[in-house]
Amino acid sequence: QALGAYYTDQNLKTTSFQAYYFYKKEFHDRRPSSDIQFQPDRHVHTLGGRMTQQLPAGLEADGELALQWGAQKPSTAVHGVAGYANLKKTWKLKGSPSLNFGYYGLSGDDADTKDRVEGWDPVFGRWSRWSGSEMYLLILQKEKGLSYWTNLGMWRAEAYVAPFRMVTARFIYYHMSAFHPYP
Repeated sequence: QALGAYYTDQNLKTTSFQAYYFYKKEFHDRRPSSDIQFQPDRHVHTLGGRMTQQLPAGLEADGELALQWGAQKPSTAVHGVAGYANLKKTWKLKGSPSLNFGYYGLSGDDADTKDRVEGWDPVFGRWSRWSGSEMYLLILQKEKGLSYWTNLGMWRAEAYVAPFRMVTARFIYYHMSAFHPYP
């Protein structure tokens, strides 16, 4: 069950701002408690905001930060954080070439803290736009389950150019790591 509110503000010419709050309640997981994807009854609040800013000289900055808190049965606190920041430079040349650099982070659960869960809860989504490969998604099932995006730090670099009307080239580099090793 979930309830949410989302606000978008585009009143400023060069700035877009979005804020959101979601309350999610998960209960009665039918899987056995020994299943890696078993989710004990829990409720999670997520509060976050996203901003995009057009800057001079063809620069654009955007970022998002969200915080989570709640509880999981029997008496475990839930605290997570996720966010990203990007800086993009676009040149006004044929093909609209651009470079984009950024960092994405989703908190992970520390196995040494038994009284709280620090791993990011992806709220509604389980599939990531950054996977690049169906095979990578299978690797995640050892940690929390197939496509459950949590415990991730990722540096990203992208170069883009469209030299011809029907040709686009994108070169993307991801350096992915985990905040906490899987036990």
